[in-house]
Amino acid sequence: MPKVPVLKPDQAYTFSNSFHLPFEPEDGWVEFGYTFWIPVLTPIPTRSIGYHQSV
Repeated sequence: MPKVPVLKPDQAYTFSNSFHLPFEPEDGWVEFGYTFWIPVLTPIPTRSIGYHQSV
């Protein structure tokens, strides 16, 4: 089933307007061909090097 467009073709939009619309900004930007994803970050293994403060 096709998705119903959320943007009106006869209305002008700016980037800042997209955050005040009654739907998620991602839903509007998808109509322009943009895709969104949340990258999964893998932490870099670290090792303790110790810290010694001489008095």
